[in-house]
Amino acid sequence: MADCSVDGCEKKARKRGMCPSHYWVDTHPTQLCSAPGCDSSARTNGMCNKHNCAAWRAEGNRGKRPQEYYSPEATQDRNLRHNYGIGRGEWLAMVEAQGGVCKICGRAPKGKGRNTRCLHVDHDHVSGVIRGLLCIKCNVMLGKSEDSTATLQKAIDYLLAAR
Repeated sequence: MADCSVDGCEKKARKRGMCPSHYWVDTHPTQLCSAPGCDSSARTNGMCNKHNCAAWRAEGNRGKRPQEYYSPEATQDRNLRHNYGIGRGEWLAMVEAQGGVCKICGRAPKGKGRNTRCLHVDHDHVSGVIRGLLCIKCNVMLGKSEDSTATLQKAIDYLLAAR
């Protein structure tokens, strides 16, 4: 692979005989890094990635997020928003509305592990609609049956016949 056609650049050429940085500068001539002496393309805040990161670190951030970002409550809120589109406040309201118990078996979660001490969001995998909150055992039961009412009815029939 040939070197970039721009004088002084030793990076490998990819498009039109230029490295990715110079290709970007060539195709977007008004978007250059605002740092003095830098001819790289601007990405965020008018600077290239290198200078934007350096400015961010100079402000004392040095790769750190605020401590509250790592709290269990904040982590749960991010996960609920990402997976189900609801926040921790909405989840807590659902827990309160259900009386703190599983919507199927009616028992409160009482385990010590991460997955067994709280109620899990049950949702329809096709429509995404949230149906309620379940204990881990009931949530796994629905998952293993693939939400099939026919399979669950066969399981009920099986248990009744074995009495």
